[in-house]
Amino acid sequence: MPRFHFTKNRFLATIFCAFVILTAAGWFFTGSLVEMATRTVKEDVHDANLIISLNLINELKKIQNAAVAIAGSPLTLPVLQVNVPENLEKVNNILDRYHKSLDAAACYLINDEGLTLASSNRNAKDSFVGQNYTFRPYFQQAIKGDVSQHFAFGTVSKKRGIFASAPVKDKKRNIVGVVVIKKEVEDIEASLKQYIWFLVDKNGIIFMSSQPDARLKSLWPLDNQQQQKIISSKQYGPGPFSPIMPRQFQRGEEVSFKGGKYLAEQVATPYEGVSVVLLWPTAQITNYLWFGIILTLLTILLTISFLTALYIFTQSNLRMKKLLKESQSQASALAASEQQLMVRRDELEEQKELLAQTEERSRLILASMSEGIFGMGNDGRVTFINPAVSTILGYTEEEMLGKLMHTEVHHTYPDGSEFPRLQCPMYLTSQDGKARTVDNEVFWRKDGAAVPVEYSTTPVWKNGQVVATVVSFHDITERRRAEGLKVDKEVAEEAAERAERARQEAERIQKELTVKLLEIERFNRLSLGREERIIELKKQVNALSIKAGEKPFYQEHELTGGMDEELVLTDSVIPEPEQSDINRNSLAEMLNVEQFQRLLTDFCESVGIASAIIDLKGEVLVAARWQRACTDYHRVNEKTCTRCIESDTELALNLNAGKPFSVYRCKNGLTDAASPIIVEGKHIANTFVGQFFTSPPDMDYFRRQAEECGLDTDQYLAAIRDVPVVAENKLQPVLGFLVGVAQTVAAMSMERTRARQAEIFVARQIDAIKRERASAMSLAEDANDARRELERYKDNLELLVRERTDELSMSEERSNLILVSVQEGIWGLDTEGKTTFVNRAALGMLGYTEEEVIGKPMHDLVHYAYTDGSTYPREECHMYKTFADGRSRTITNEVLWHKNGSSFPVEYTTTPIQKEGNLVGTVVTFHDITERRQAEESMLEAKNRTDAILGASTNGIVTINEKGIIETFNPAAERIFGYALDEIAGRNVSLLMPDEHADRHDIYLNNYLTTGIKKVIGKRVEITAKRKNGELFPAEIGISEVFLKDTKLFTAIISDITERRMAEKELKERMDELERFSRLTINREEKMIQLKEEINSLLEKIGQEKKYKIVE
Repeated sequence: MPRFHFTKNRFLATIFCAFVILTAAGWFFTGSLVEMATRTVKEDVHDANLIISLNLINELKKIQNAAVAIAGSPLTLPVLQVNVPENLEKVNNILDRYHKSLDAAACYLINDEGLTLASSNRNAKDSFVGQNYTFRPYFQQAIKGDVSQHFAFGTVSKKRGIFASAPVKDKKRNIVGVVVIKKEVEDIEASLKQYIWFLVDKNGIIFMSSQPDARLKSLWPLDNQQQQKIISSKQYGPGPFSPIMPRQFQRGEEVSFKGGKYLAEQVATPYEGVSVVLLWPTAQITNYLWFGIILTLLTILLTISFLTALYIFTQSNLRMKKLLKESQSQASALAASEQQLMVRRDELEEQKELLAQTEERSRLILASMSEGIFGMGNDGRVTFINPAVSTILGYTEEEMLGKLMHTEVHHTYPDGSEFPRLQCPMYLTSQDGKARTVDNEVFWRKDGAAVPVEYSTTPVWKNGQVVATVVSFHDITERRRAEGLKVDKEVAEEAAERAERARQEAERIQKELTVKLLEIERFNRLSLGREERIIELKKQVNALSIKAGEKPFYQEHELTGGMDEELVLTDSVIPEPEQSDINRNSLAEMLNVEQFQRLLTDFCESVGIASAIIDLKGEVLVAARWQRACTDYHRVNEKTCTRCIESDTELALNLNAGKPFSVYRCKNGLTDAASPIIVEGKHIANTFVGQFFTSPPDMDYFRRQAEECGLDTDQYLAAIRDVPVVAENKLQPVLGFLVGVAQTVAAMSMERTRARQAEIFVARQIDAIKRERASAMSLAEDANDARRELERYKDNLELLVRERTDELSMSEERSNLILVSVQEGIWGLDTEGKTTFVNRAALGMLGYTEEEVIGKPMHDLVHYAYTDGSTYPREECHMYKTFADGRSRTITNEVLWHKNGSSFPVEYTTTPIQKEGNLVGTVVTFHDITERRQAEESMLEAKNRTDAILGASTNGIVTINEKGIIETFNPAAERIFGYALDEIAGRNVSLLMPDEHADRHDIYLNNYLTTGIKKVIGKRVEITAKRKNGELFPAEIGISEVFLKDTKLFTAIISDITERRMAEKELKERMDELERFSRLTINREEKMIQLKEEINSLLEKIGQEKKYKIVE
């Protein structure tokens, strides 16, 4: 086979090609980073703009609905028809009530001539009563019958406000007046001050903004005609409207504002001519660009250094091989005499090695599987178990072998009743040869605990008869827990104990493997004895020469085993740095802290959150943008500082427990998140981001905390308002980027360390080559004694190899039968991802034959695409990642592809195969989860349907458990009570009751659960409920009971009957008034009849005819 010589020209060509390839790759990588940053910025802009628009629209809808409600109230119309004090007082009451509930600037009623008759600010100096607002657009639109809204500068209050108006109609549907609600905008602006935004009209006039100095100005320059037209409308005050931007810009364009660069985004609102303009900083894109350039330059530098070291080593190795060739030619004669023996020994060694590899492969595959596997004879006795069985069931191999499997672990049903052996699916398989899969039974651990399992029984056929049964199973405790939507702490602890027992079992097996390797090493030493015997013969020749008075025939260096040194030098390789190097080199030594501090500062400023990198000793390496709330208050005050330390400890414990990502709300109310930094499988530091909220803060909570800890309330709350609000789904990408950067830089440092070690090693090898001189082996020695020794060794070796061959053959046959018989798919891969073994179940699921897959990359055959059909890069494949880092993985959201092109969902586990501390392959076990996925989708569809029903209901729906804790709280309930779901979920339902009932609710609930006597369940009753602001209101409630597997829930359907009560009260007043009127009418009629009777009586007395006819 021709050898490649690394000449100088080839070296320079390689350097050039590497430079070109890495530069091109760096160009594309940097472009991808910039594109990703640009896409992220645009997504953030869209999300922020949506938040601002929704806040404004919700506020407008709220005051519009209130204006419509006032206009439709029966108390509003009378004052427009008859303006008397009684009617005026009633309408003032309803205006005051809505003024208070909406925290509005004013609520007022205007007649059809534009004159204000009533107002909630009637007692103020700048009262609207008596003012004429016919010139206002909101009056002009409402008097035409439209519900409208208007942004304007108050002519009386001199403040900006949102005006909502609605027409008041009489019974003939004629418009007789207008209801107007004014809401000042400062509170809305304060709630959105974390963004740079402007609410503008079609002319660019800024009515609202997070920038105080931009309000009531124009976004771009206006000509004089536009200025005068806007001033004459009086909508935005007297002007002038100076521009804050030099020119009008397009949507998505980069603009300058206050010395910074921003991406401008404009989104229209549902209101004509009104839109929201948002400015978002673009510094993140620049940071990604520089990061890509720097990373490319470092990669080019490292590659050139490595190629240079490789060139130097190759040249030295060529010179060394030339010297060795001369020495080896002198030993050819002795080698020829031993050729026959060596050929035979090599054949035996190859056979032994092949059998050992086969057994080792099978053993490692079985030992690496997470599923338990055991074999049984036809009598039901255990013949084999893998380590997973011991881990799951707690029995050792010695305790299980030869025992009846059914009697030991399968003797009882889950309910505790006896399980007859003749009904056991495993026994039935041994009798009829049919494979079975069961998922509703349990195995019993050694300690008496039941383990829910899914197991498959597969017959082992030999010569047409069932000779054994293989049972493969796995613990489905976690699946059962997921199906029940509960977390069982005891199962988690049991899983941890099983993992520890599995680790101990793996250590035991490793010790047994070491003993077997020592036996093979003994065989190798027998061969090495030949060299020692030859050296002994040379020494005897020298002794005879000295006795004869001659010089020694052999020189001193020819008696020191030069062949071994020759072999050592030939097989020398550049050593890899040990794992302990990572321990000795802290992250601070790997990073350029000053440069990384600047990069972290720029990144944190661009995303708007605080971050830090802290090593495992608690030392803060770099940090940026920490919030005043933490640095000036939480970390200073004794009480809050204690809470900070407790929160930091709990967050770090989550990471030490192996979690890749942890989000935690600290005990002072802020949210933190963290991820570990892993370099070459070693946890060396943690990346923290935090000091933010995932939802708008509860300022009442922080006000109470300030009072409790003795903080300056106003300054502390101001610091809290500066804390950013960050969506939780944005945290993992941010942490991923910071961890990736730190790991990349640390990995580069490790590569530099390797390059330095390689250079040192090459220099040492060159020195050793210069010192060593090959010595020729003498042909003048007596080989007869050596041959006799070798013959004796040969006989012993052949006997041992035959014994070991028979043993390995039996072991291989047993392992292969087990692997072929299990129903889970098992796929063995080498370190290049090529198939070395595949069992019958895997071939059956995927439609391939064994010849079609052996030696082929598994990823290219069955794992080449995502669920949606898009290409699945090999580098992102979890099986490939196990090759790289040696970590086991379990994946549940991917598919494998059948030979016919169809796909099916699988759950698969990748487990590394270790041999003598080195990664030699990977085992992939998988099973089809199509039926489970369909069940999950059915459950999800049912949940979505339930959520849709809850969301669409106009009645409040609240669900509590047996302890009175709220679990469901639909949007209608949020509107009725004023609580958001995340505020109320997990709290006691007594929070929604008046104090006199709240204290006794748990007693009422316990009485029902104890006695079963229903008092309000199944009925609709009227009660008094309490809103979040403490307001009591009448409600109608119907309670029903729902029974689940092991618990019961109570569902309440609640209707706010405040308006009904008010209508009933008003109706009663009207009926009372009608009754009084009826009594007055009856009295008047009775008086008239009496007078008529008296007149008729007088006429009769004077002899005249009666004038009136009285009808009873």
